[in-house]
Amino acid sequence: MPKLLKNNLIIATRIDSKYIPHLTDENIQAYLSYLKSLNPKEVVCITSQDEPFLDIITKTSDKVLNYINFSYKEPIEMAYKYAQEYYLLIISFGVELQSWQMLHGFNYLKSRNLLCLGWRILQQENDGSYIGKLAYNTCMLHAPGFYENVLAVNGIPSYVENGTLGTLKINIDNKVREVQIGGQEELALQLKIFKELSNKKHKLFGLIKHYGLEYLTQKLPSDGFNEKIVRKVVTAEVYRKTEEINPTEFLDSWDIL
Repeated sequence: MPKLLKNNLIIATRIDSKYIPHLTDENIQAYLSYLKSLNPKEVVCITSQDEPFLDIITKTSDKVLNYINFSYKEPIEMAYKYAQEYYLLIISFGVELQSWQMLHGFNYLKSRNLLCLGWRILQQENDGSYIGKLAYNTCMLHAPGFYENVLAVNGIPSYVENGTLGTLKINIDNKVREVQIGGQEELALQLKIFKELSNKKHKLFGLIKHYGLEYLTQKLPSDGFNEKIVRKVVTAEVYRKTEEINPTEFLDSWDIL
């Protein structure tokens, strides 16, 4: 990795064995070693203080941040705060991001003076076509100082936690399922930042969609994962209405490549 990012990048990944299939000491060590090959200042793992794989996570990562209870809000805010003066890459366990893609994202973020940008994830269909299909924390790069924007809008709204805004019904393969509204904490935060900064800066966020990244732990689609994709789209609509934001205006704040 060129010196542009050397010693100026924090990579943060969350490891929770309840949500990652077939986790072992060996694949934890392999993936964290892979992240270190991207040449960051530190690889930070965010995990529960009761995580069964805590020993290998502690031995293999540069820093461990422990949360007490599962939530969408707390672990991400911990990463924002920890890395506040550095570039921050939040990446889900199992996502493949190559060095040239990392550099491309850095140059894209820097040249367009964006707050954050993400990549299209091949298994998640986030092609930028709607506000529920933009950049996800599955792989998201943030500019130094991003935490200041988080503080300015009082952090990620609490309504991202499952069930806070109720439930919704979605149709998957002609089967209607009722699911809790929640997750997609990055979008809820972006909507609030948009309200704060849209009159000061035209383009705020970015999405690289003309190539996609593999998400190895979700490589084989399942009913559950298809449900997750649909849930993101309908949840986005609930969040947008909650924040009373025009979808066209919000999309216009995105620089999509």
